[in-house]
Amino acid sequence: MNTGRGGKRSGRVAHPHDDDADDLFDADLDEDDDGLDLGSDDGEDLAEDEDDGDEDSRSGPMVLIVVGAHLRAEVADRPIAYWLRDRVLAWLDAKFASDPAVAAAAADVEDADPGQPRPGHPCRVIVCSDVWYLNDASLRVWPTVSIGGPGVNALSAYLADKLPGLLVVDDVLMVQMDPELSEPTASVWGVDHAATVNAAEAFAERYLDAFMSAAVRGWGIE
Repeated sequence: MNTGRGGKRSGRVAHPHDDDADDLFDADLDEDDDGLDLGSDDGEDLAEDEDDGDEDSRSGPMVLIVVGAHLRAEVADRPIAYWLRDRVLAWLDAKFASDPAVAAAAADVEDADPGQPRPGHPCRVIVCSDVWYLNDASLRVWPTVSIGGPGVNALSAYLADKLPGLLVVDDVLMVQMDPELSEPTASVWGVDHAATVNAAEAFAERYLDAFMSAAVRGWGIE
């Protein structure tokens, strides 16, 4: 199943309720010569920062957990994303940090550089907004979990009719993912905060191991 990974997704973020939300990847990002007005006269500094960000996003494998930029998503879904990030890090610890010295270094998170993988880990685990994800093609090649419903997360809106529902409970919560995991991508959400928490817990318990195993295989790691 092709969800448009590998840089094929391009375009500005559409609001999840737009009629053409399904086409949010179709527009050319370069079509508007004026670009975004960031309210700064330091154009050269902004361009330099943008270049640094692009270089950073390509600096190695990563697992991305995406939340909506909507205020409700920032308040309710981002803490769930950080919880899931901790579960992913624990999976990586168990898989790659079995050596006692490596495990001790990985556990010393206070002095860790969040921009780098933990000792022994093959990747970083990063929480970001749907705006960053959908408008940066270099991010869209990595394994991704979208947290939050289509009403507050544009990535979940895009994936709604593109990923099958592996777990659907009374139309209250849903875990969507390609069961073959040819491209590790999942959408995890519920109709309210409690349901989204339950969906994330179900994903972590039932599907995280298969998801992460597929991710590291895709990087040539067994």
